[in-house]
Amino acid sequence: MKKGFVLVKITLAAFLLMALYLMMGNVDNVHDTFSAIYKSDSAGVQALAEYADSLRKPLLMCSYRPEVVAELGLQAKRSADEFSALLKNNPRDVQEKVWEFMRYPGLLESMNRYTGDRLKSMLGAYPLSIQEDAYSYSLDYSLLVSRALSIQLRFEAEKRNTFKTHGVVDTLSFTKALEQPEAFLLLTEHLNTAVLLGALYHEHPIELTAALDKLRSELAEAKAIALLDWQKQLKKDTVLQEEFKTSSKEFAQEQGAVYVEEVQTPLVYSYVYPYPYWCGYPWWYSYPMWYPYPYWYQLGYSIGPYGMIYFSLPSDYYFDWYFSAYPHHYYYPHFTDHCIRFYDQHRTTTGSIHRRINTWVDEADKRYPSADLHTEKGRAERIQTMARVEMDYTRERAANPNIKMDRGQFMNEHKADYPILQERAIEKRDYPVRSQPSETDKARPGVHPQANPSYERSPSPTEKASPRNTPKVDPSPQRMPSTSPRPSIPAAPEKRPMPSNQPNRSAPPVRTQPSPQGKKPVR
Repeated sequence: MKKGFVLVKITLAAFLLMALYLMMGNVDNVHDTFSAIYKSDSAGVQALAEYADSLRKPLLMCSYRPEVVAELGLQAKRSADEFSALLKNNPRDVQEKVWEFMRYPGLLESMNRYTGDRLKSMLGAYPLSIQEDAYSYSLDYSLLVSRALSIQLRFEAEKRNTFKTHGVVDTLSFTKALEQPEAFLLLTEHLNTAVLLGALYHEHPIELTAALDKLRSELAEAKAIALLDWQKQLKKDTVLQEEFKTSSKEFAQEQGAVYVEEVQTPLVYSYVYPYPYWCGYPWWYSYPMWYPYPYWYQLGYSIGPYGMIYFSLPSDYYFDWYFSAYPHHYYYPHFTDHCIRFYDQHRTTTGSIHRRINTWVDEADKRYPSADLHTEKGRAERIQTMARVEMDYTRERAANPNIKMDRGQFMNEHKADYPILQERAIEKRDYPVRSQPSETDKARPGVHPQANPSYERSPSPTEKASPRNTPKVDPSPQRMPSTSPRPSIPAAPEKRPMPSNQPNRSAPPVRTQPSPQGKKPVR
């Protein structure tokens, strides 16, 4: 089934490739062709453009051989499934250790092949933090290590056979691309776009490289401006900053980490080995996580002696976690309001983050149109009420599973409990179309399509982009804080209760510390 789907995609790409060649009669058409590809899949082109040319070139060379890319993707999926099945019956701490070993090239071979002093000598080439564990696991879990190594070796053998079968001469490009799994995954997720760009690069490498470099520069500039606006709002708004910090503590807790008020680790960018492409990433991550960065790296800030230091926007992983549960929007409504405002003002940048926010807003619009997420005034209060409705509705459905009731019926039965949304529901409003650019976007040269017709974008909620690191920039103020009224925010408990079943639901539940035996509510 999966293989058939991939073949259909390749067939479609081949058809598009034929059409492309009709347009590539001379160099003058390269710009128009690139603009057309960008318009059809802006997310994929942006994701590729953001890589440095040292990695982008191997990716483009690989994309010229889509049948090889697709076959390697299928082989990696089989290996990853087998590896997950191998680990699943072991305790979580054992799985975490083995996953850590997978990140270091050649480590499994040494653990399987050597013993005693010879093994200790070989382990000296690896970080001190894993040497002792690697030595003990080579003895206590020798069978597990041996089987994991056999899966890896089989994938390597299948890869070499694929190269031989398809007559791949440039194996170095594939090797370099596979060393960056998130980048290679980009080719499989945007295969049609990869085929078109690969063909264009094959014919006009200099012109396409120049176009991608230009786009990369524009995206970097736009992201730098976005980060300045992000940190400006947080710095000037203490309530908003406190909500972000409190949600950060909850995020760290759910990742099994301890939130540290002051991060001592210096903010230096050094190479971190990813999880290998053939085994995928650990199952406990809800978002593709190829690099095991610390939790504070996912948040985009650290806390030093002089306060919060913002070095990037929060990661895709954090936003995916935050927008996956309505209780977050009940307890941190002003932060949600901030995210929506940030999306509206910078929607042409940080594509994957914005697609996550946009998807949630579209879903919330359908469920609770009276929350009016498109009007900024008083939005934080409406977000909190909307989240409370969703939490109450979910709890009532769980308590009465045999009673069929949609959200509209639930709202009608409890009209007096959510007066803010009921008042908005009876107003006749013309909601703006979210796909239209904001005035801020229009005024920003080189970023918005109207300012740069060559890079017109047609975003889709289903577009996906691989997670990437956001460039480090120096923050500086740019935006004024929101003036909407704010309730006081109590300290975050270790585990948060759902709203209590009170007759008057308009009164927010009190956040209290649960007992050690208390269970975390299902979201």
